[in-house]
Amino acid sequence: MSRNYTRRKFIQISGSASIIGAASSVGTADETCTEEDFTVRGRKRTKVTYDPDVITVEIRKTSEDLVHRLDLDSATVTEEIEYNRSSFEEEDTLPERGTDVTTERWETEIAYEEEWQEYHRTRRAEREESPGGIGALDEDPEEHYWSYPVWTYSRSATWSGWAYEKKNPINVTFENLSGISEVTDVLDDDGWTSLDWRHGHEYRRWGYNHRTDSFESPTSYGTSRYRPNGGDHAKIWEFVDDRIGMEVHEDDEIPHSIVSRADPEGRMLDLFDDAGYSTFEDGYDFGNEKGDHNGEPSIVYP
Repeated sequence: MSRNYTRRKFIQISGSASIIGAASSVGTADETCTEEDFTVRGRKRTKVTYDPDVITVEIRKTSEDLVHRLDLDSATVTEEIEYNRSSFEEEDTLPERGTDVTTERWETEIAYEEEWQEYHRTRRAEREESPGGIGALDEDPEEHYWSYPVWTYSRSATWSGWAYEKKNPINVTFENLSGISEVTDVLDDDGWTSLDWRHGHEYRRWGYNHRTDSFESPTSYGTSRYRPNGGDHAKIWEFVDDRIGMEVHEDDEIPHSIVSRADPEGRMLDLFDDAGYSTFEDGYDFGNEKGDHNGEPSIVYP
């Protein structure tokens, strides 16, 4: 049976590591990590190969920091996606044949799941013991203070377990709605498409739920399924009833680099305004600045 959609290869970190050695180094009680401890700096290489039938995207990230950060002898984070051009809903404007390679600096925060859990538990305990406790209106709250996700994460497989890399900021929140389906109903009515990561066109992402100390996958929507020439892309989480967080951005053409977060945030507010909802621009201070996102997600409510 032919598969008329794209193929996504599993994210892997290549390199050798002792499962016992790497796993035993995370989440120790007497050695609490900070986000700076999770920081790695290196290079990211994106290679796009164009063929009349298929477009292949290979992303390789390398860093000596990554080697030490994950207790590997050597490491390269790789991800590959293949797009079947016959699956595109619209005609793409990309080259018929050829190869394009770009290289750029790469700086991020990456840690094993157990390390992120220990980090958030420790910060949460510190906050609960401080005067005033945890409050949603605190200035520049950290991620573990919120009922919403604050960042999205990618996930990579190593011999020692899952490593999660901080990626993109939540920039829209929803309050007092009946559930996540109320958000997706508006997107459906506007012609957006529900995206299934198993079809391979998705860069998979997770959000950290501090109430369960676990990473959870989102509901994902796009202005079209593959967006070969670019478009808007939204990932949505609901960790607590009536509290929904969204990360929405504008992609350029394949390989889908993010060109804006602020512009699609504004378009999302306009969409819900037109659907009869109230909106409040820059309603919270999440302190999750990145690119043209100012760290202050907007609020949508009935």
